Amino acid sequence: MKICLTIISTLFLFACTTPDKFFDKQYAYKKIVKDHTRSDKKYSGLSNIYQVSVTHMNQKVMSLKNQKMAYIQKWPSHKIEEASQKQEEELSKMTQFVVVFYTPEGKLNDLSKGANSIWRTYLQVDNQRFQGVVTVLADNFAHMRSLYPDVSRFSKVYKIEFPVTSAETERASDISFLLTSTLGTSNLKFK
Repeated sequence: MKICLTIISTLFLFACTTPDKFFDKQYAYKKIVKDHTRSDKKYSGLSNIYQVSVTHMNQKVMSLKNQKMAYIQKWPSHKIEEASQKQEEELSKMTQFVVVFYTPEGKLNDLSKGANSIWRTYLQVDNQRFQGVVTVLADNFAHMRSLYPDVSRFSKVYKIEFPVTSAETERASDISFLLTSTLGTSNLKFK
């Protein structure tokens, strides 16, 4: 009976451990993403106006994200090489952030509408300011939650690119991500 219970509990543990959780534990994925993430919440009295979580997709975070995807999806070696080359190209041209954004009024969660949005995003690198280009990341919830722990069923996930190389942001002494609108401003410092 004792052996049977041991076998059942062992099988249960293996069944509950997904490749995703195994990778996170082995490589401290969630901790590294959290270390490169800044968050802010704005309230009017007890009412939530918005919540924002911003992850700097620097070399370390992007590499680890690609490793996680390769591990989970069992990428062949040529796909790993393609992802690595694409990452190098992107980082040589721009700096990326992933923004998890929530506002109780769904119609105001429109960062990607450009000039028609009430929101503006800027990256302040030392004394220079760059405006962001926003794209919605419309992947399924489980996938987004696996990559970015702050994702909830109520939030939208955006990729924001700034026309400054990742190398420049790495060398900078001061980096701030600015989200601003008539509802409020969040100034999230990364250095």
